[in-house]
Amino acid sequence: VRRGDDLVTLTPTEYGILAVLVRHLCQVLSHEQILQAVWGEHYGESQYLWVHIGHLRRKLEPNSKRPCYILIERGVWLSPGE
Repeated sequence: VRRGDDLVTLTPTEYGILAVLVRHLCQVLSHEQILQAVWGEHYGESQYLWVHIGHLRRKLEPNSKRPCYILIERGVWLSPGE
């Protein structure tokens, strides 16, 4: 994955989450929708999602403390379009 001119290495799980968010640009997704899309029917704890989203933000956001790409809207994830 590229961030500007920089190549960013993602784990398979991070890439899976990012792929789900990209496929659903400008859509609000629930935690369960993302978990199921990435881990399948028998997904585990939702805390795993928070951890991986944190990693994605640190790797992809200009400022991970003030994200502009991967957002939360009242308990659901929002992947804004351009």
